[in-house]
Amino acid sequence: MAVWVNGAAAARFEPFDRNRTRRQNIDLPLVAGANDVIVHCEDLCERDTNWLFELRLVSDITLGLSLATPVDAAAVREIERTLGSLRFDKAFYGDEPVHLVVDRPPRRSLALALKVRQMHRAAVAGLEVALTVTPQSSRLRAFEGRDAGEGCCAVELAMTHGGVRVRRTIGGTFLAGIKVGAGGAIAARKREALDYLAAAGGLDPARALAQLATEHNRGEAERLLAGAIGRVTRREDCSDFAMVPLLWACRRHGETQLSPGLWQRARAAILGWRYWLDEPGNDVMWFWSENHVLCFHVSQYLAGQLFPDETFSCSGRTGRAQTELARRRLGRWFDAVEAHGLVEWNSSAYYPIDFIGLFALLELADDAGLRARARRVLDMIFVTVALHSQRGILGGTMGRAYEKELLAGPAAELSGYAYVAWGDGWISRTGASLPMFCLSDYVPPAITDALVAPPAGTHLQAAYSQGVDDAGRLRLWKDRASQLSTIVDHHPGAPGHQQHVVDVMLAGNPGARFWVNHPGDGRPWGHHRPSYWAGNGRLPTVAQHGPVALLIFHGAGENDLPWSHLLAPREVCDDIVVDGDWLFAKSGAGFAAFHAPAGLLPVETGLFAGKEWRSPGQTTAWVVAVGSGDDDAAFAAFRAHWLSAVAAFDSTSRTMTVAAPETAHLCLAAGAPLRADGVTVPFAPLDPTPHVAFGGDPMRPWQALNQEYTSAR
Repeated sequence: MAVWVNGAAAARFEPFDRNRTRRQNIDLPLVAGANDVIVHCEDLCERDTNWLFELRLVSDITLGLSLATPVDAAAVREIERTLGSLRFDKAFYGDEPVHLVVDRPPRRSLALALKVRQMHRAAVAGLEVALTVTPQSSRLRAFEGRDAGEGCCAVELAMTHGGVRVRRTIGGTFLAGIKVGAGGAIAARKREALDYLAAAGGLDPARALAQLATEHNRGEAERLLAGAIGRVTRREDCSDFAMVPLLWACRRHGETQLSPGLWQRARAAILGWRYWLDEPGNDVMWFWSENHVLCFHVSQYLAGQLFPDETFSCSGRTGRAQTELARRRLGRWFDAVEAHGLVEWNSSAYYPIDFIGLFALLELADDAGLRARARRVLDMIFVTVALHSQRGILGGTMGRAYEKELLAGPAAELSGYAYVAWGDGWISRTGASLPMFCLSDYVPPAITDALVAPPAGTHLQAAYSQGVDDAGRLRLWKDRASQLSTIVDHHPGAPGHQQHVVDVMLAGNPGARFWVNHPGDGRPWGHHRPSYWAGNGRLPTVAQHGPVALLIFHGAGENDLPWSHLLAPREVCDDIVVDGDWLFAKSGAGFAAFHAPAGLLPVETGLFAGKEWRSPGQTTAWVVAVGSGDDDAAFAAFRAHWLSAVAAFDSTSRTMTVAAPETAHLCLAAGAPLRADGVTVPFAPLDPTPHVAFGGDPMRPWQALNQEYTSAR
């Protein structure tokens, strides 16, 4: 931070150390009359850096405060009120008109400018719309859903008056562009996805691999690779995600399909990049999370393998030295994952990034040991994806979650993986690594067919741990119509981040996904991590027993919001019934029940009006249960079952109990393990290998089930 007063440097604040809070008080040499104070803030050392400044008046003089542009304050306040009241009329849109609801129309007509930008990384975007909001406006037809693309979109709303522009950004989910696959064997599905991504994919550099392999629009493939080269040369954040497909293209097509000029640019970028922290550099690349670590090490390995006798300018090492160093680093990465699983468990945002590195190793590494280890981790991830998928959408608890995947499952890249792997899912234009899967000879373990869709009339349960010290203890209950997944005993009462702790999916609608969380940001579609719907500001105590989960939110920080909430959009359900503090949802043959003893209050204003229910208090509890049935009578019986339950929460002892007919008597206290019928239920197994059971069978490692399933087939 640098400060100038009346054109002269007055202060500098440059504490270039990491992970420490630094403060500095400064005095500004103000003069009588007007003063010109310029504050320049620059964040060029870390992503996720929090910084602020404040001006604090410590004397008793009076200061005036105003914007530099003269404005009509009343008019600006009216614009703010109107902008703040705008919301979409639905949570999900297909090929249909998109309407904005105007809860507080202005007193005079105002021009409204909309800009629509897709949130999925490297996806095509760019819709702009001009509208007029009148005093009579209650609902505006904004645009057609098919024109927004697919996935979650950030929609900027802007009004201008007297030189002042007021902006607000909200989110919407648009699914009109999702492609339903044609089916066939896995080889045919791979080719279908390749052809679609080559022709209609987004801006991911991996799309160029699909185009080069299918000989579709080589000129566009070169433009995509040129964009990747630019990101690498500038050392942008996430340029490691671009480097791996660039290396793939150079290895497979460098001297055959790439133009000489592009090949030389690629060569220079590869030899000049910074591959790890031990190499000098001043950039904004993020090295720390497990998906980045893998992509950096794979990049270093493959780059050295591609240019073994060249000198890499940043490190001064030869390619052979880079490859050997990366081989050891990759060994440590695999050691950790094989011993502990993945910190970013089940993450529909980051599994596709892990796949960038894993498929590149599987297809391009000269080291047979690395190829074998990559295949084993791929098997593990595909098993967990199959377990937590419902009709082609990855659900379940997640180590790192974002709204854009939680709300737009069919548009997430893992839905394309589900389609290619098992024939049930969608193909969107997002393809950070899907082309690599399609270009490989990899086939998921045979047991995943049964994990994706349990045999009719039965259910499966699964348990396993992920992360160092078994930090993520995952439970799953699932049948063909419903699914419940939780993370048990994960830092209860502590501040959270992006952990998605409880998840319900019903198979009747791709948007029929429900969850409870404690928001870490009071603004929907804000930029905090945790945010309004993704992650938890305060992590709850969670336990699961079969198709039933209990949550207790406890512990309170100074800035914690005093409520937890449930997302349950009516439009994705065949029926929603609210009875007292119970909410019941039906979608297809799947049922879900949610109970909040402290009260279940519908949210009737704002962006999620009619879709959100809140339970007040910082110490509060929830009961979540799933079931299934063939008709409305079965749904009525499900509701009657849970309405007859005796459910109570003691906020003083922070203990939740629930007992329903023919169901175990469950008792959960904050920070303690679950008790069922008076007996403590320890989590087991503490093993990163998923253990699975069908029906009432005992749980066994998935490898044993896979061997039997393969033999039976």
